[in-house]
Amino acid sequence: MSISLEERFDRLERTNRRWRTVCIALSLMLVIGFVVAAEQPPAPAEIIQAKRIELIGPDGKAVIVLEAKPDATSLAVWGPDHEHAAVLVAQRSKSALMLMKNKDAPEVFAEAVDHGGRSASPTAAMTPPPAAVPPST
Repeated sequence: MSISLEERFDRLERTNRRWRTVCIALSLMLVIGFVVAAEQPPAPAEIIQAKRIELIGPDGKAVIVLEAKPDATSLAVWGPDHEHAAVLVAQRSKSALMLMKNKDAPEVFAEAVDHGGRSASPTAAMTPPPAAVPPST
């Protein structure tokens, strides 16, 4: 019993359609998988470790600076003009809070030292510790 050429050709066309359908379905699933994977944001980190963290403002300058150095740890929050700031500095035997209206001297200065403390207005002799001065960007 021989199969006619026309029957063989029909069987070949059916097989070709099945393969084409399977390949198109697999291609669509692959594309959908890439799209779904690209749209999912990464999970946020639970712990961020760094010696210095800067939050950059719209003008490209650091507006919040958190920094840890061997001699001091500081947090500085700068205003939009990069002149006004609130600065916290902690050192081995003292800590300070400064409210600044320019980079040269604090307007309000409060310090807690192991043996007492002080609160003062700016004078020519008072300058902020190096950890409080923002980087020039």
